[in-house]
Amino acid sequence: MTKLGKLRLCDWVLLCVSAIMLGSALWLEINPFGPGVWVWFHILLGAAMVGFIFWHLALHKASRRVNKSAARSKRQHHGGRGLGLLCMLMIVSGIAASVAWMGTYTHSTIGGIHGKIGFIFLIMVVIHVRKYRRFYFPRRR
Repeated sequence: MTKLGKLRLCDWVLLCVSAIMLGSALWLEINPFGPGVWVWFHILLGAAMVGFIFWHLALHKASRRVNKSAARSKRQHHGGRGLGLLCMLMIVSGIAASVAWMGTYTHSTIGGIHGKIGFIFLIMVVIHVRKYRRFYFPRRR
């Protein structure tokens, strides 16, 4: 599989995981004292999502290394910096929320903060996907 094919596969998996993650987050927001299996599902899904995010970034970095001269001539994209910052905040707050939940098995303040950061992150992801929609749906020739 080519790097472009891997990137397309990674992006589609990230889209699906993001949609499921949003659904599980909304479910946890609606029912914060529900069965712990939903929290564990959300934690494991979040860990998988972080793995796919790092794979996505690695694929972009690898493609940039191969085409160094082409990358210099093209316009640089700096819009991912805010998304990266939100991602790091989401990961750190998610780890803190997971530790707090495992200690008390109740919804904590850090969990609420993590939820707000995650929701803003998913809004930024939608904007990111909209910006690069031609990659997801290439025009047929």
